[in-house]
Amino acid sequence: MIYREPVVHEIPLITQPTLFIMGADDHNAPGRANAPEALRPRMGQNAELAKALAAKMPDANVEVIPNAGIWCFSKNP
Repeated sequence: MIYREPVVHEIPLITQPTLFIMGADDHNAPGRANAPEALRPRMGQNAELAKALAAKMPDANVEVIPNAGIWCFSKNP
């Protein structure tokens, strides 16, 4: 869904070191039904999308974890 938002054009302005950690089997695609038709086929290819996003940033890297799906992190109170 980020590709529909105006902030997508600001991604190259993120200068802080950024690390995307993706599961190779993460094919979660929330919002697919609301996405532009042209984007829907690529949705769920999250490791590849993270690589494309990182390539637009001056100091970003992507680590893809094999045999892993979506990871959710939470902070316990």
